[in-house]
Amino acid sequence: MNSTAAAISESPWAYWQAVLSGKEMPIHEGQPQIGYYRTKGGKGRMPEPVAIFEHEGAIVALKSNNPVDASEIWTWVCTSPISYETYVAVAERGEKWPDLDEAVAAQIGHNNSPLDEAEALREQIESAKAGAAEYAKIRDDEMAARAQSLRARLLELKALVEKGHKIAKEPHLKAGREVDAKWLPVAREAEAGAKTIRTAMDAFENDKLRAERERQMTAQAAARQAQEAGRPVPVPPPVETAPAAPIKGAYGKAASVRTIKVATVTDQDALYIALRDNPDVKALLQKLAQKVVDAGATPPGVTIEDQRKVA
Repeated sequence: MNSTAAAISESPWAYWQAVLSGKEMPIHEGQPQIGYYRTKGGKGRMPEPVAIFEHEGAIVALKSNNPVDASEIWTWVCTSPISYETYVAVAERGEKWPDLDEAVAAQIGHNNSPLDEAEALREQIESAKAGAAEYAKIRDDEMAARAQSLRARLLELKALVEKGHKIAKEPHLKAGREVDAKWLPVAREAEAGAKTIRTAMDAFENDKLRAERERQMTAQAAARQAQEAGRPVPVPPPVETAPAAPIKGAYGKAASVRTIKVATVTDQDALYIALRDNPDVKALLQKLAQKVVDAGATPPGVTIEDQRKVA
């Protein structure tokens, strides 16, 4: 038996004291432990103070000063212990939770059904956002807890807005999907046929371009050979890519033909040296390095430090 377990067997308060100090303790359903806890707040509900104690030889519980079944409420509060001082302040003196932002406290419990739900949510979000500036710099754990309560409320309001938006938009989306299903497949078939033809036209234009280059290079080689043999022969001009004429059919608009340059990497190291100061290259390398680190490895040229990120 470890020291904590031994202490629990000796003191009915030991479990609560252990979890209050941050220790992880085993949870057994139907076996409530004496102490002070609270229900979880969220989804428009204010957390409620809970006291679990012994009375006349039985384990009983109060939630917001109302009797409840200790065994039934236990698993809902066992991971949320609070200090005795906090319990007394909230349950007996009616004070607000010390780690609850005031804007959140003002909103919870006052979510009446408005005529314009979107407008009501907008007002609540604006009210909550107004208090965010207070947490621009977190100075202590209690302030961090209040900040998290405001952050949680803002995320909760965001989810409510997104849910309302989805419900309101669904009839329009359904109608739009029905229209898309009727018209777009036909358009895609036409586009696919046009792409097939364009692929063949691309190949034909490139065949013509290669043939023209070969003809010019052959003519230049023949001229050089003639000059080397002492025969005066005019030298053809350097090989240049002449603009291609548009392709005009008997029906519809003409197709323009552009000459583009296509890069093929033949020396990756040389290319990197040339582009290593490019901000896009730096951003890509940072992203790839983080991906390797996330997989548990350390690539060369990279340092790693532990940082905390709030989820």
